[in-house]
This record gives sequence, C-alpha cells and structure tokens, in this order.
Amino acid sequence: MAIFLLANMIYTDGLVSLFAFGGIYAAGTFGWQTIQIGTFGIILAIAGTFGAWLGGQLDDRVGPKRVIAGSMLILLLAIIAILLVDKDSVLFVKSRRRSRAAPCSRALPSAPISSSAA
Repeated sequence: MAIFLLANMIYTDGLVSLFAFGGIYAAGTFGWQTIQIGTFGIILAIAGTFGAWLGGQLDDRVGPKRVIAGSMLILLLAIIAILLVDKDSVLFVKSRRRSRAAPCSRALPSAPISSSAA
C-alpha cells in the first residue's frame, strides 16, 4: 500500500506541476495574455473531464494497469509534442508568416477628448 501511495503522490504532483507551469510556459513561449491562458485552462479542464470518463470506461473493460500505462504513455507523448512547439515552428516544421502586424489589432476610431470648460 505504501508503494501505491508514493506512486500516486508522485503522479499527482507531476500533473499539478504540469498544469501550474503550463500557463507560465505558454506565456513565455507564445506570449499569451491572461485571457488566453484562462481559456487554455478551461479547455484543459473540459478535456480532463472527458478523459476521466473515458479512462473509467476503459478501466472497467481492460483493467487499471493497462489504462494507467496507456495514459502515462499518451501524457509522455503529449509533453514531448508540447516541447517541440515554438512560436515559429510546430514539430520542427516552420510556419509561414504573412505579415508582421498582429491579427485582430485594429483599433476602433475614437472621438477626440475635449474639455467643455467655457
């Protein structure tokens, strides 16, 4: 039982670290702002919900040992893929940049501010 608890502690701490530093990594690597990191967190939570449901179904059919081994393999491959993503490339494939202007950066015209002191 002690070995299981130790393994569970290490696995859970690893996942918590992955989620905690995922936002920091995204902000540093991709220049994401708070809203984008929050959206990323919400998507992760939704994906985790479906993953937990699917893992439960697979656990009932093939057993916990195979499900844990498979999920750890998928997690390892996902982490490797995430580390191979950069601002300019995905899995060593360079992306084409159309322009240096940021998309959706158009400002709405505003009326000049005037004081009505007479």
